[in-house]
Amino acid sequence: MKFLEKASDVISEEGITSFFRKVLKFIALNLVRIRRVNIYELNLEDSVRRILPQVKISFRLAEVTDIESMDEENYGYNSEAKKYSVERLKKGDECVLALYNGKIAGYMWIMKGYMELSQFKHIRVPKNRAYIYNGFVLKEFRGKRILNAMDTFVIEKLRKEDKKYLVTTVAQDNKSPVKARDRMGFKKVGEIIAFKALGYQYSYVPKKSLDYITKE
Repeated sequence: MKFLEKASDVISEEGITSFFRKVLKFIALNLVRIRRVNIYELNLEDSVRRILPQVKISFRLAEVTDIESMDEENYGYNSEAKKYSVERLKKGDECVLALYNGKIAGYMWIMKGYMELSQFKHIRVPKNRAYIYNGFVLKEFRGKRILNAMDTFVIEKLRKEDKKYLVTTVAQDNKSPVKARDRMGFKKVGEIIAFKALGYQYSYVPKKSLDYITKE
């Protein structure tokens, strides 16, 4: 009843057209979201710029206990994310940790043979490609080029495994990671259009982008 009274006030003061514009704006902001995501590729046979971090860090692969130790407030790992990540470890994905004095300063995931569109939705890619996803740097370490340092570590690791291409995705509006990928020499090769509606996420890969990323 209170909602109807409020709606009546809005209609009487601003008119029906204005009221429905507000309703549509609310729906667009809260129920449906569209985001464009760039697909980037790096040829591992090319010379790649080596970018050093501005703090002294070390690297190692994560174990289940590392995933379980990261919280939601600082690292973005709620119970659902932890469960999914542990499952990905069991399926063969690798998580590279950047450590500062033993503290996890950042992490980056590596997927081989597949590319993640969203949780539990993947597309197969050729064996000569590896896909990196969920690159993250703890807030207090951002701006110190740790993301690029993890890139460098992953590149050297994958070269030893005879991978030819490194693929990743970055949202077009996420300016800092876009700049970080540009610094490393990644080239945009396609895009993904991500839809989020009523709590569900959908990803559409245009045919041109899909054909390129899945070719041998």
